[in-house]
Amino acid sequence: MRLEQLEYLIEIAKQNSMSTASEQLHLAPQTLSISMKNLEKEMGFPIFERTSKGATMTEQGRLVLQFALKTVTEYHNIIAQCAPQSASFMQRDMQGTLTIYANPIFSTTWLPYYTRMFLNQYPNVKLSIFSGTTPQVCSRVYQTASEQQEKDVLGLTALPYFENSLITDYIPSNHSLFLKAFGTGQYYCCVSRTSPLAKHQILSLKKLLEYPIIIYSASESNETPLMYLLQKYNDNLNVALTVSAIPFWAQAVQDNLGIGFINNAVLSENSYLKEHIDKLVLIKVKEPLISINGFLYSSVPSTLMQAFMDLWPAYRPAKNEPQFESVYIPLYR
Repeated sequence: MRLEQLEYLIEIAKQNSMSTASEQLHLAPQTLSISMKNLEKEMGFPIFERTSKGATMTEQGRLVLQFALKTVTEYHNIIAQCAPQSASFMQRDMQGTLTIYANPIFSTTWLPYYTRMFLNQYPNVKLSIFSGTTPQVCSRVYQTASEQQEKDVLGLTALPYFENSLITDYIPSNHSLFLKAFGTGQYYCCVSRTSPLAKHQILSLKKLLEYPIIIYSASESNETPLMYLLQKYNDNLNVALTVSAIPFWAQAVQDNLGIGFINNAVLSENSYLKEHIDKLVLIKVKEPLISINGFLYSSVPSTLMQAFMDLWPAYRPAKNEPQFESVYIPLYR
């Protein structure tokens, strides 16, 4: 059980609608639904009764709601007592709208957690969050910031990393962007439990790419960091299926329609998709399949942008991860 799940439950009860609550929480309806199903699974009883007309709270659910109200209230009380007064004043005083364009991988993992944290600290700030592929995120960040003269625009994306450099040749041309890295992502191969590959703990891409691939992509094109990395090793990939939802992707892998690759961000405790991945077998890849995760912006970060980025962990690479002289990386085409 996580605090944000309790806050989500309170918002659903307040709005008396999951769809309305998802809008207020800046979450995709699917993300909110999966979060509540995970909570029900952990509790061991249904919190909602789901029908064709929607979801209503069960008797057990109302008891959980009472617990949520008490717990969340106590949490905010202790924060208010312990937080410095100067910081509290600044947080109450901060206003404006922060627009974020994000890869779906972050929308289903860390972004809901940090969104909740940010809005709790800065209640007068509004967030607008949109999903897209890396090229779409780069293009929107650049165009929105330049055309509308809007400073408070951030991208949240993953860039493929190959042979000690970032692959930026699929970023739209004539864009000058900066990346603030906050971490790396490692791709693992996923297969069904009945696959002949399931007995292996580590395999080479040469062996893995003998099998059809199921790709998870947010658009009709396969412009994903993973595809660019895989094409560096094999430019004749056998893509059997492309889907736009990870649950469908996981089910296709489970049905032995092909193999898949997943960024380890989805394996984090903040991921609402982990239950789908847990049904599959993970295989480590011998070759480095690495993405650099970070924030994109096209000008000096505003106070609002910096406040959001400061909530995220600092970039502290491990010995086997890329080392940068600065976490602020210029991206030019």
